[in-house]
Amino acid sequence: MAAKYIEHDILSQEGIKNDEYYPRYKQIMDMPNRAERLVAALADYISQSNLQDGDKLPSEKELCDIFGVGTRSLREALIALRTLGLVQSKQGTGWIVEQFDPSSSLRFLSVIIRNFTKADLDQVMLTRIATEPTIAYLAAQNITDQGLENLTSTFQTMKETESDRAFRFNDRKFHDILAQECGNCILSMVSSMLTGLFYVGQLSTVHGDYDAIIEQHQKIYDAIREKAPQRAEEAMKKHLLTAQQYIGQFRENKNLKPLVERQ
Repeated sequence: MAAKYIEHDILSQEGIKNDEYYPRYKQIMDMPNRAERLVAALADYISQSNLQDGDKLPSEKELCDIFGVGTRSLREALIALRTLGLVQSKQGTGWIVEQFDPSSSLRFLSVIIRNFTKADLDQVMLTRIATEPTIAYLAAQNITDQGLENLTSTFQTMKETESDRAFRFNDRKFHDILAQECGNCILSMVSSMLTGLFYVGQLSTVHGDYDAIIEQHQKIYDAIREKAPQRAEEAMKKHLLTAQQYIGQFRENKNLKPLVERQ
């Protein structure tokens, strides 16, 4: 396979003799421990071998030979890649490559960040305000027909739902679709992590005024549908600033009405 040249070399600094390959693996070699280097080397192997969704990896014995490691170390690295959504183990088949979905990994990461760092809701909102208006701008330029169809369906469900939980689910989905359709994979991944922090966190109880939120989303939706980037950007910024303001009000008054309690 294409990555065979790294055989026995990737995990030891002294093993890399060919200067042609050293810059490529310098970042891997700079990782603090052998386990991290093996995970990175396996991910690189999959990429450089051009393995696609559903393709089978070499046997564990072959992989041990390629990387010069024992079975236990290899399996630990493969389990780490499975957690990241890069591979999957199937009984009777072995390890196969999975279609990588960055948003899934980042949503998992958002739970870790929420529980084990000092990041708070104010920081999340400031970052959303800094990024999501740009996402809306780009989505208005780049959204596909299928993306617009998905956005339309999601927004319609938002307007019709009588369930607070369903409303919040589709609110998040609305923002996720814009991120997926913006044409910038980095912004899309950042947005996925931020919305994960936002909706998994304290906002499970922060709602806001239903009619106002629908009106804000309507303006965003109309701008996207009409391919008006500047309007989409401005509408998204106003929406997020309003949400930020409501969070402050919520802290002062815990008796604010639930989102979908309408007359």
